[in-house]
Amino acid sequence: EGAFLDQQTTRYKYVAPFLWFMELTQELEQQGMIDAGTVNVLSTGVVDVRRRLADLYAVRDVPIPLSYRQLTNMTVRFYMVILLIAAVLFEMTQEYEPGRLSRGSFW
Repeated sequence: EGAFLDQQTTRYKYVAPFLWFMELTQELEQQGMIDAGTVNVLSTGVVDVRRRLADLYAVRDVPIPLSYRQLTNMTVRFYMVILLIAAVLFEMTQEYEPGRLSRGSFW
């Protein structure tokens, strides 16, 4: 079985043991060693484990687009741009004497 798994693609290596288990349970059921209810309980558990492993496998292959440092820097810079735009808009709504700059004026 080890040599067989070494020859297979990466994804089949994770699925093959579950397929073998399901074939074994079907064989045991046909021989009368276990009943259909036991096969149902076992197959439900195996399908659940396989689904969870598939979720882990899928998450493992997804690259993280930004590191924490890049995301933090981008967030701070974006916040500063928003503050700058808000300050300019606030300054434009204020009335001040001509020829005299107001406090924090950008002009």
